[in-house]
Amino acid sequence: MKKLLFSVCAVLAILGCGGDGVENLPCFTPTLECESDYRGSGYCRYGSTCVYMSVNECYNYYGGTNYGNDANCGFYVYPSSSSYRSSSSSVPSSSSYRSSSSSVPSSGGYTGSYGSLSYGGQTYKTVVIGSQTWFAENLNYNPGTGNSACYENQASNCNTYGRLYDWATANAVCPSGWHLPSDAEWSVLETAVGGSSTAGTKLKATSGWYNNGNGTNQYGFSALPGGYGNSSGSFSDVGINGYWWSATESNASYAYTRYMGYSYPNVLRSYNNKSRLYSVRCVQD
Repeated sequence: MKKLLFSVCAVLAILGCGGDGVENLPCFTPTLECESDYRGSGYCRYGSTCVYMSVNECYNYYGGTNYGNDANCGFYVYPSSSSYRSSSSSVPSSSSYRSSSSSVPSSGGYTGSYGSLSYGGQTYKTVVIGSQTWFAENLNYNPGTGNSACYENQASNCNTYGRLYDWATANAVCPSGWHLPSDAEWSVLETAVGGSSTAGTKLKATSGWYNNGNGTNQYGFSALPGGYGNSSGSFSDVGINGYWWSATESNASYAYTRYMGYSYPNVLRSYNNKSRLYSVRCVQD
């Protein structure tokens, strides 16, 4: 056993876990951590830092590294070997993050003005950020076709976080004069708020994120952690992470996304299977 552990540690050291500014946190393989708790969460290597994400969301993030032998997992870095292994404690219930008063978070640090748009029986806030005009909340429109759902199929989650859509449906649900943002348009937004490394803090709402992982909402974008849905009908990560589609394909099965988590300031760029159900933000034509 000691020889085995030594070999594992040696391999991890070669691959680059720990170090590079990460405070000597132990690294674990997917078989020990990712597969032990499907709904768990932890810290994953992202460039030279550790960022928080769900266990089944450690894809090859732009600028990051995936060393895992599981297609959906990489090596994870945890504060301690016992962290995030219990599904009963690692993922809070969705009800912990529901707004009791409104589906639109308060503007918080944003001091500018909002526009408005009526669509599908609901009025949405809109906001100008740089050269673009965005929805200031997630879309909550049921097209009646395609594949979309409220988180855990509860209407209250749609009221708070907006509806979740697969990629094909997401491309068709924005109102006339608006569209699902391309990967490049997401990048323009990140640049307008100072770059992707701090964009998460500036774009996240001032409430609604787990463990006080809220943002400053400096630009009125009011991002909320709506979680995601699987094609199998399961859901995960509400209150913890937010995922948004772009209109840009990676290949026939995957499309680029943006992702924000509660415990770090980044906006992460990834690509994910088009069958996943993610949030939608519309941007003006």
